[in-house]
Amino acid sequence: MGSRGSSRRVLEPAQKPQMFTTKQISDAVAAAQTSRQVVPSSSGGWAVKAPGARRAISRHATQREAEERAKEIVGKLGGGEVRIHGRDGRIRDADTVPPGNDPHPPRDHRH
Repeated sequence: MGSRGSSRRVLEPAQKPQMFTTKQISDAVAAAQTSRQVVPSSSGGWAVKAPGARRAISRHATQREAEERAKEIVGKLGGGEVRIHGRDGRIRDADTVPPGNDPHPPRDHRH
């Protein structure tokens, strides 16, 4: 039998897990529950989705219709963020629906 060299792995010390406060967690959960996205639909037209969702909440022929529906939904949830994606999938616009707290309020008055 031939001798094999022993291969020892050096284990790095475990990284300390990042700790979050209860408020940070509840704020993140609330933001995810009250934000919606307007995205191109795979079947054509536009879809309103919750972040990370596979299925659309609603489908619309135009982006404007989808944006109006998304704002209506977010408004009924108590306010939040609506992100509008372009055909390329990149976010092209975002709007805070009252009473959401926009840390960087828009200077334009398109919405």
